[in-house]
Amino acid sequence: MVVMIVGSIVKGFVFGQIIWVSIDLAVLGVCYLILRRRYWVDMRQSMIFLSVITVISILADIGLISGMFANVLSLAFIGWLIYRGSGGEGKFHNKKPKLRHKWHK
Repeated sequence: MVVMIVGSIVKGFVFGQIIWVSIDLAVLGVCYLILRRRYWVDMRQSMIFLSVITVISILADIGLISGMFANVLSLAFIGWLIYRGSGGEGKFHNKKPKLRHKWHK
């Protein structure tokens, strides 16, 4: 989170779309390096989330979508992640976990 905030602050001081895109990609790379060291983090899900947020930011930086639409798109993506949860049924769906072994009852 801190890396993304620092990247946004740096983008505020620098002008140029190519530089903004390179800052976004550098932030994504640094996030990958940080998350790679944490064995308890689900790398696949984390990198998918960070990549989608980075793509939305890049599209807004180069002017293909407006800033307001980028915010709405980001919120919709986060809402989809919350709704989808881990089993595709949403987080608030009461579903018993699958038993791994017959003695887990």
